[in-house]
Amino acid sequence: MGRVLTDKKTDPRTAYRIEISSIHDVFRTAKEMMRYSVKKSHDLEILIDYLEDKITGDEAISRFNDEVRSGRRSGIICISNLPHIRTEGVRMTKQENARRARAAHAVHVDSSTEYLIRKDHSTGMGHYSLSRKYKLSESIIRRVLRGD
Repeated sequence: MGRVLTDKKTDPRTAYRIEISSIHDVFRTAKEMMRYSVKKSHDLEILIDYLEDKITGDEAISRFNDEVRSGRRSGIICISNLPHIRTEGVRMTKQENARRARAAHAVHVDSSTEYLIRKDHSTGMGHYSLSRKYKLSESIIRRVLRGD
């Protein structure tokens, strides 16, 4: 699930730090720790609510800020811009990453060359012949013909 490390430099009594890489394991660990936690149970509750899509990122940050203001938690007041529940934010991030990937791999062939490629293809030239004639890869020829 993760690594448990001790940090004796910050606390002479021994403080523990847990490193977890998977969001699924973070959720499982938070649920399990909730049963044994006294001081951090409210923080875990906020985390679990966010991971279960019960609250938005802004609501979670606001609740943490309320804990800081009331003195139950140390730290600084944070400003957030996470107006979505977690799964919606993940979905939007994936869409944005896909859009950026498409833009990075977009075909940059001038319109006159595209026209000639389509014209030659309509007369029966195959992808291989077109790629040799226009000195472009076959995948770029396919993208031009698909209109990507």
